Parts: sequence; C-alpha cells; structure tokens
Amino acid sequence: MNSSKTINLFAECGEISAALEAEHAAIQSALETLGDAMLAGATLGTLANLMDSVVDFCVTHFEDEEEFLRRNEDDELHASAHKEMLARFRAVRDSIREGRFEGTLDASDLLNQFHHHIAHFDRPAYAALLRQELERGDGASLQRENE
Repeated sequence: MNSSKTINLFAECGEISAALEAEHAAIQSALETLGDAMLAGATLGTLANLMDSVVDFCVTHFEDEEEFLRRNEDDELHASAHKEMLARFRAVRDSIREGRFEGTLDASDLLNQFHHHIAHFDRPAYAALLRQELERGDGASLQRENE
C-alpha cells in the first residue's frame, strides 16, 4: 500500500484514517531512505530522483487529504502548512540538483518537519474528525485508529 490514491479507495470502505496513516508511513520511509542514501554517498542524480518521488507522492497525498478535510470542515491552515512543506521539499530537491545541499542535515530537517506537521496538524484534524463522526454516529473506522 504505497499509492497516494489509497485515500479515496479506503474512504469508500470507511477506512480513511487507515489510508492516511499508511500514506504517512510511506512518506516517512521515503524521507528516511533519502537520509540513508546521503550517508551511503549516493549520487546527486539518485538523491534528486528520491526527492522527485517524495514531492510527487506528497502533492497527490496533500491534495487528497485536503479534499477529505474540506468535506469535513477543516480549516485552510492545514492546507497552508502543506504548501509550506512542499515548498521546503522542492527547495531541497532543487539544491540537490544544483549541488548545494546540506546532506543529512537537510534530510533530518525534512523528516523533523514532516513529524511536526503530523503532530500539530494531522493528529488534531483527525481527532476533530473522529469527534464529528462519533457525534453523527458513524465513526467506527476513525475510532479504531485513535484507540
């Protein structure tokens, strides 16, 4: 399960939270791979390709997540945070391509930024969605994730 299109498929089955968490795990894994590749001395081309993959995945994931959150009345602050993170990811990708990046420092920074986003934006948004679902009486799939 590593496609950012899983959100819509899982949503149809009532498992949106599981889909979002699986996609977060895929993004984390890709960022960790980037750090490992830097430590292993991968070429700039390989590192840039890894960042292309992260950016492409995140673009789709963020769009799908924002659509889901909009349907459930989340605010635009979350979307703004996505734009900032994508800008940072793209800046690192561009610096790799230009040979002016900070290596593992950049990789660690990206991973930390991603963890911060999950802790300060995604988890609160998912908790709010769970509350809404439970109030409506249809939150079984979201509740399993937050137990």
